[in-house]
Amino acid sequence: MGIVLSLPPVQSILGRYATNELNKTYGTDLTIDKITITPFGSVKLKGVLILDHHKDTLIAIKRLNTSILSFSKLYNPGHPYLKDVIFDGLDVKITNYKNENYTNIDKFIDAFDEGTPSSGKFRMRANKMTIFSSRFRYIDENLKNPKVIDFKRLNGKLKDFLIKGSNVTSIIDRLAFKDHRGIEVTQLTAGFTYTKTNILLDHLTLQTPNSEMKGKVELRYKREDFKDFNNKVIFDVQLDKAAIATNDLNCLYNEFGKHNMFYLDTHFL
Repeated sequence: MGIVLSLPPVQSILGRYATNELNKTYGTDLTIDKITITPFGSVKLKGVLILDHHKDTLIAIKRLNTSILSFSKLYNPGHPYLKDVIFDGLDVKITNYKNENYTNIDKFIDAFDEGTPSSGKFRMRANKMTIFSSRFRYIDENLKNPKVIDFKRLNGKLKDFLIKGSNVTSIIDRLAFKDHRGIEVTQLTAGFTYTKTNILLDHLTLQTPNSEMKGKVELRYKREDFKDFNNKVIFDVQLDKAAIATNDLNCLYNEFGKHNMFYLDTHFL
């Protein structure tokens, strides 16, 4: 059986079957080039592409390796339960299109939140996620400068990843990336929560080659507020301990002197 599943034609058939089942169940626009399932429960996906409601890339994955903890839940498309997941070449592009109140990821999550599995809303659980050579972008076409976030060279590990309906929670064990404005984050850890009304980074630690901070960051909003991100999304930042280099601040606002440090312990809203 393992030999049969390793044959390229069989992999392509499995990819088409998985694609058709997911798209039929949830109304998504997803394709998978190849799927390999071993007798030992290992699953390998190649060429995963999820398009948004404007037919642009929402999520693309070159290679994804995982293992199944519950085969019974694998066959229920609403409740996949995974062990360890490895992403190689993950590319996430969240876009708030011009004059739209919701982002493309909101539209995608709503498709699962309103799905029809008999056992309830969509849930996906993974014990651990490892990310290599990846990218994360947030584009807001309603802003003068649409590129809000562009994290390249994204590498890291997450634990206890859970999607439950439209809510996402995880523990960021380690994350490193290069921001498009020039800031290099060498280490980020936090408890992560995403809901329809807030994004929370709790017990946050963040390090660059020059700076270090500990605290909590929360974004509070109504989803339509993303249309006016800078003015309506509320930033609640608690810095318990921070040593911030002006060299890093100059990447955001180039009016500071070089090679200076700010030491902060503050809360701003």
